[in-house]
Amino acid sequence: MADNFDDRGAKRIALTTPLQVTDLTSGDIIEAKMLDYSEDGISFASDGLFQKGSLLYFGILYPPDFLTSRILEYYKGKVMWRKDSKQSPLGYEYGIQLVSESSRQDANAGDAAATKE
Repeated sequence: MADNFDDRGAKRIALTTPLQVTDLTSGDIIEAKMLDYSEDGISFASDGLFQKGSLLYFGILYPPDFLTSRILEYYKGKVMWRKDSKQSPLGYEYGIQLVSESSRQDANAGDAAATKE
C-alpha cells in the first residue's frame, strides 16, 4: 500500500517560510523551507535526511504580512512521510504530524518569554 502524501484531515494552506528543524534523537539542526500547513501538520523541504517516525522540534517565523506582527512558534512533530523533492532544489519533502502544543512569542519583542498556546 503506497503512502498518500495528500491524506490530511484538514485543509492545507500554502505558506513558504524558513524553518529551523532539530532532530530530537540525533540533535542535528537543519535549515528547511515550509511548503504548507494545516491545523494538524505541516510539510517542508530540506536537504536533511529524517526517517519516518522521527520526532522533530521546529520553529516557524511567520512573515509580517501573514499576521499583524512577526510571530515565532515552536512545535514538536512526527515524520509521517518522506519523498524526493520535485518542487524544490532541496533533496526531500516531508509530511509532519504535530504532536504537541505550540509555544509562541512575538519575534519583535526581543527577549519576551514564550507563552503556551
